[in-house]
Amino acid sequence: MNQFILSSATVIDCGRCAAPVRNAADILRGDIERCLTGTGPAGAIRLSVRPDLAEEAWRMAVTESEIRIEHADDLGAIYALLTISARFLGIGPMDWWNDRAPEPRESVPIPCQALYSPAFAVRYRGWFINDEVLLDGWAAKGEARKALWRRIFETLLRCGGNMVIPGTDRAGEGLDMLASDMGLILTHHHAELLGAEMFGRVWPQLPGSYRLYPDKFEALWRRAAERYRDRKVIYAIGFRAQSDIPFWLEDDSFDTPEKRGAEISRIMRRQMEIVRAVSPDALFCTNLYGEMMPLYRQGLLDIPPEVIKVWGDNGYGRMVSRRQGLDNPRSDAMPRGEEGANGIYFHAGFYDLQAANHLTQLQIAPAALAKELSEVLSNGANSYWIINTGSIKPHIYILDLIRAIWTDGPVDADAHARAYARDYFADEAVSALLTGYADCAADYGANPDDKAGDQYYAHAVREIVCRIMRGQWTESEALSWAERGDLTCQLDGLCERVAPTVPRWRGFIARCAAQARRLPEAPARLLRATLKMNAAVHLSGCEALLALQDAVHALKDGKAAKAFFRAGQALESAETGCAALHSAEYGKWTGYYANDCFTNLRLMADCLRAFRSWIRMTGDGPYFWDWERACLMAPEDTRVLLQTTRHCQLTDDALYAGMKQKGCF
Repeated sequence: MNQFILSSATVIDCGRCAAPVRNAADILRGDIERCLTGTGPAGAIRLSVRPDLAEEAWRMAVTESEIRIEHADDLGAIYALLTISARFLGIGPMDWWNDRAPEPRESVPIPCQALYSPAFAVRYRGWFINDEVLLDGWAAKGEARKALWRRIFETLLRCGGNMVIPGTDRAGEGLDMLASDMGLILTHHHAELLGAEMFGRVWPQLPGSYRLYPDKFEALWRRAAERYRDRKVIYAIGFRAQSDIPFWLEDDSFDTPEKRGAEISRIMRRQMEIVRAVSPDALFCTNLYGEMMPLYRQGLLDIPPEVIKVWGDNGYGRMVSRRQGLDNPRSDAMPRGEEGANGIYFHAGFYDLQAANHLTQLQIAPAALAKELSEVLSNGANSYWIINTGSIKPHIYILDLIRAIWTDGPVDADAHARAYARDYFADEAVSALLTGYADCAADYGANPDDKAGDQYYAHAVREIVCRIMRGQWTESEALSWAERGDLTCQLDGLCERVAPTVPRWRGFIARCAAQARRLPEAPARLLRATLKMNAAVHLSGCEALLALQDAVHALKDGKAAKAFFRAGQALESAETGCAALHSAEYGKWTGYYANDCFTNLRLMADCLRAFRSWIRMTGDGPYFWDWERACLMAPEDTRVLLQTTRHCQLTDDALYAGMKQKGCF
């Protein structure tokens, strides 16, 4: 026969393996039960430790009676077991997130052979599940929360990941131990150093100053070191203020770059001393992110040579320093010729209240993303990759592209898109939509990566209408990063940038709809709930901004009724975006977008509704019949005023609907 028959009768023998390996065996057992319906010979999968193998390595010998796996450590065993799922059962790493169910079979014949673990292009590979508010709103408590996070960590392991930052602040409580128990290495947020409790939570009445309270900070760091004793951890070291800002913004005694660099350097070495007192072989990293980058470039940080230097992107797919308010120096953050170990902190999902992509796929071309990450590897930054995933589901395609790169090194983004389209949409033609999506995005600046995400519209609309209702027509500081001038000029500038994208987004939506009609039901639904929905959210934001522009100019021209109508059109566009978002909530995804509190499409619509009402109150009140009479009544009825009205005044919605039906304005 010369083959092993994998079936529901196959035994998985872990021996006395640790909990992470047993967990992986349970995952494989679940995959077998979902995929295979028949019984077969009582073969076995047996695991044994082989200490002379490299870290995470495994080798597999397939005979007629058994699959024997020799592994170096827990992760080696985990990857070997999940390789069986991927290679022989056809389980893709993103199947659960893409609703892809395996085709049931009776059994799977596996030819007798020897298999060996691949070498990963990146040593430490992980996710930072940050800005996870959609996950929190969807499955926030109890067993549902635990099951969701187990699924997240399982997905990361299927992607070949070995490291994780599980959530932010209180959102991550208890998840670090779950991740560790599943075999993942723990690392830390650049504001939650050493994984310690936040100083401001323990001592809320005190300023978070190490200069004033070194003993209190060090007590928290010792507590963290004890908590992670005997766990696999890469400790993040450094120092930031409690609100994830430069500490000198809260302590003005550090009034020069030299003082700031010296303080951070001193703190890093003290943190290492505290951890090494508990775990002598501990690993460390530090994030050259935000304010850390210029200090490092100026030679003001004394980073111990064994510490992994983690370089940050700008949230838009480029290895340059991120924009912070009006400050956007775009300092080179690509490690070039750097000694020691280097890595990256890179965003698949981002949140900046400016132009980021929290709800929708990254608006940067996959080929450009792959090129940037290939350059990262060519510059030797292959020790540590932590990928900001946001709430995961909106960013699955980009996360899979990054998975391919951290596994195999440089990849052809188009070839990857074709494979992804075959796997998850049952048609390679969908790859043109995956790679063409970014071509529709608005350019908000002169740089190739200055592409507008979903926050670009939502926050601008809210800022503009709130300022107008407060009578503030001067320049908005919140929008000055994008446009300068008074508020009207800023709005005009925003609209000038988004107007060309409207036909592009409409065309993309039409292509998605046409492609979906050619697909089987499940992949068609996935296409409508991902790319088509993403485009609809962008289109609604663009159209809301453009209609708001008309409303504002009409208002300034003294044409309040027209302004009311145009504000209604803006509201209608925003409501369309909300409906598109929630159309993606089907089956197990019901309620997934309920806690959209960062981009917050519903709040944008609410602000526009209030703005429309404000226009009517100031222009048609207090009697609220003039616009109805002028716009909706027959001309002969507007001149006879024996009685002012014979019915209750129309609601804003009814008045807008009547204006729309009559073709006003």
